[in-house]
Amino acid sequence: MTIRELDQLTQWIDCEVVNENISQKYSALVQVLAQNVQPQQQQPFEDQKEDLFKALRTMKLYSLDQEQIKVLKDLEILATLGNRAVETIKDVLYRNAIDIATAHKSINAMLQVLNAGINKMDQIKTALVGFVEPEEYA
Repeated sequence: MTIRELDQLTQWIDCEVVNENISQKYSALVQVLAQNVQPQQQQPFEDQKEDLFKALRTMKLYSLDQEQIKVLKDLEILATLGNRAVETIKDVLYRNAIDIATAHKSINAMLQVLNAGINKMDQIKTALVGFVEPEEYA
């Protein structure tokens, strides 16, 4: 992978993940699930789930090359993005018939992995300053 491709990946993360508030959408779902762990605090989570699913489904993972995808996989955040993440969350919430506390724990773990990956990409972006001319993400 070239430095330019790595820089483009950091820009992709900024545009497709950070600017689209993916972490905040995960967090909104996690917060409602956390409330639902308490029996007297039951709240519907359909709006938060659909908001997250819509954002994940519109991600342009197809615009990344194989090496960029490998970086996302190595950072362990690929599974938290796109249609793959939607299917994982559906499995956690509906298909595996697990309790709400386990669902909360699983989706919160996805959020933590995503945030760690975003932080790592920010570090990479900072390290690349001065090595790569800024280029607009298309």
